Amino acid sequence: MKKILVTAMVFAMMLPLFATDKAPEFKLENMKGKVVKLSDFQKEGLVILDFWATWCAPCKKALPKMSKLHEKYDNVNVVTICTDKPRKVTEAKKLVKSQKYKFHTLFDTKGVVSKLYNVTSIPHSIMIAPDGTILYDHTGYQDGDEKKMEAVIDKWVQSKKMLRNKNIKIKKAAINPLGKVEKKVIEEEAVKPKITQKKSGTDLKSSSAKPLIGKPEVKKEAVKLKVETTEKLKNVDSIGKVEEKITDEKEEDSTEEAGNK
Repeated sequence: MKKILVTAMVFAMMLPLFATDKAPEFKLENMKGKVVKLSDFQKEGLVILDFWATWCAPCKKALPKMSKLHEKYDNVNVVTICTDKPRKVTEAKKLVKSQKYKFHTLFDTKGVVSKLYNVTSIPHSIMIAPDGTILYDHTGYQDGDEKKMEAVIDKWVQSKKMLRNKNIKIKKAAINPLGKVEKKVIEEEAVKPKITQKKSGTDLKSSSAKPLIGKPEVKKEAVKLKVETTEKLKNVDSIGKVEEKITDEKEEDSTEEAGNK
């Protein structure tokens, strides 16, 4: 029985540790009295929660650094949570306005969010990813702590870029899975000779076209035509010789008749 009780107590003590793996949702009033949620800021990117109070000297020392972080990164929202009692809210608002801090300020006058995030001392900074993952959790402030936070932010920004590039490649592959094949076909088509037509529309030229006489069937026709032409010339020549012979014989007969007379 004692073993069971001890085991139960250990498990109960471990629950808060597991609970911090994902940041719990909450609602608080801002400087204008409007109720906002954690998820409202997560839509825009990384969120840094900074718990502070007007009576806390280290907290007020860290606030300017938090404001610079808020202004430096477009996709990072610094949300400071003032843990002062209701009577100190006005003083806290005056401090934020007088220093012209650009970060968001919320008021946890009842300590509900502080308990939700196990904040027992301040200043306390928690960095939350858009999916709720807690990337950084630190209590206290010393000069140079903001550099550590910047390193975490830069690492997150870099991983986000890598993930975006990977998603783009996946989308391209899904849209055109046959991209390599199509590219090869296009390259092969580009190598083929292009036929261009003259303005008259009667003459077609090809970059690799060969003379018609080069084809076997055309050669055969040319040879046949040459033979026929040669035969005709021979016949014409033969007829010419015969006609010349007949003419000579007629002239000889005429000469003989004239002599006899």
